[in-house]
Amino acid sequence: MLGEATAGRFVDAAERDGTRLAAAVWAADNNDRGRLYLVPDQPRRGRGLEGVHHRLASVLQGLLQESPAFGELMFSVVHDHFPVIDSLRGSGIGSRRLPFVVRGTYGGGTYLDRATVFRWTLD
Repeated sequence: MLGEATAGRFVDAAERDGTRLAAAVWAADNNDRGRLYLVPDQPRRGRGLEGVHHRLASVLQGLLQESPAFGELMFSVVHDHFPVIDSLRGSGIGSRRLPFVVRGTYGGGTYLDRATVFRWTLD
């Protein structure tokens, strides 16, 4: 899917820019559009998740120069116990080669039909 490929390229660009990620997960929504959920390794002091989001928005602006596909990418910077992230805990992702597709997982009150995990250092 275009969204997954674009999400993977964005994760790589964010890390090249210096953003350390504990988790990066693209989850399909009901319209198969999807959203990328990013858990920073350690949010900067004083700026927290919002500061990381601003930095990543800047990375995304740079990528828009390369390809208009990045204009369709939706992402959220979340904490490590966000429901989408919690639904993946215990899936054995840490031992898998990434990216890894997870199908039909439930946890933390959230069901994911399909998710692609690009980064995972949690659990």
